[in-house]
Amino acid sequence: MKITLDNRDLEHVHIDTYQMLTGDSFDESEIEYQCEELKNDKLTHDDFEWEYDHKQIVEDFAKASINIVLQGIRHETGGDCITAIEYVSSTSPTYYNYTTDGYIMTVTVDTKKINKYIDANHAAIIVIAGKYDASVMDGIISAKNMQHAAVCHIINTAITADDYNMAMWELESEIYRENTTMTLIEKVTA
Repeated sequence: MKITLDNRDLEHVHIDTYQMLTGDSFDESEIEYQCEELKNDKLTHDDFEWEYDHKQIVEDFAKASINIVLQGIRHETGGDCITAIEYVSSTSPTYYNYTTDGYIMTVTVDTKKINKYIDANHAAIIVIAGKYDASVMDGIISAKNMQHAAVCHIINTAITADDYNMAMWELESEIYRENTTMTLIEKVTA
């Protein structure tokens, strides 16, 4: 069975390129490298023309995030309920901050195992389901919504904010390096 999931449904799983994954450390590192290569320690960010493929950066962060999630759930209770996670798409706003960068994934679950997991963790999963399904207040909730909430519970339980953030920071420079071009601006002197 496949469940479509937005990473923003999860507690610690994000690809925020506005405040956290800004590429600043990559930029600083590249400027330092160019200063050494060109034997000019006066170069600054403004001495270069920067081109970022932001759409690809967001997609690469989404795919890296999925790999971190898969590694995180591998040895956790309920992790065996999830058999695969696939990237579907990513979104990034055009005219406001990138804190709302996000992605959609398809999570493949073993139906029998996820239903057993729901039975064992019913109270906690109902709380999560209530965030996404107003009918929970009426005591009615679909099996599909319970399975969605169970997947969120498995991932939220398996991955701490610190572990997730550290893993993303380790990948940040590589992702920016693959999707950024910097060119020294030749200054014309009179």
